[in-house]
Amino acid sequence: MKCAIFDMDGTLINSEKKYFACWQNLMQHEGYDLTTDFYRTVLGSPINEIKPLFLKEYGSAFPFDALLEQVLQVRENYVNNAHFELNCGTAEFLQACRQAEITCGLATSSSQTEAQLILEALDIWDYFDFTAFGSEVLKGKPDPEIFHLAAARSGHPKSDIIVFEDSTNGVLSASAAGLKVYHLNDFIPIAEEIEILPLASYQDFTEIMTACQNHPALLTTI
Repeated sequence: MKCAIFDMDGTLINSEKKYFACWQNLMQHEGYDLTTDFYRTVLGSPINEIKPLFLKEYGSAFPFDALLEQVLQVRENYVNNAHFELNCGTAEFLQACRQAEITCGLATSSSQTEAQLILEALDIWDYFDFTAFGSEVLKGKPDPEIFHLAAARSGHPKSDIIVFEDSTNGVLSASAAGLKVYHLNDFIPIAEEIEILPLASYQDFTEIMTACQNHPALLTTI
């Protein structure tokens, strides 16, 4: 591996669990049950693209706009008040990549403003040599556009790049862009029908570090 591209939410940080709990609590108050099976279908996609999925699942009377407004308020509070933590082994893996002179990039559905605020607060923003944000593409994950953009900005051929993703939509997006993917099992497993797409699946970056004997460049050989 000469280049690593990381998703943010659910991969580097523990945000997806918090967002799920927020949606779940608000929906329960309105009499709706949010299941992990359905949430898997929207996980990793930009917020502006998930409304049709909610309406298809819960019907045209589902108060998506009102709930989204509340979710965004909670999300803004989380971002502004450094409410997130790094997933296990994230900082250590990024440090190991730097020591191995592996180029690191970020490909997230979040905006640059939000991502930078979060990752600067967690002291890992400076590890990334290039970025691609949801606001820079016309179609979000699972469309491959964001990973095509990230790969182009990396300066590396796709054969030298490995993507780290937690969501079904993220794995589909990276794979469709012709990139190798490692899956991190944040809290909702990827769909069974795409389990063959990742090179491997791990719980966190600590487990990946063990698998590559603390040398990220060895990931191309395992």
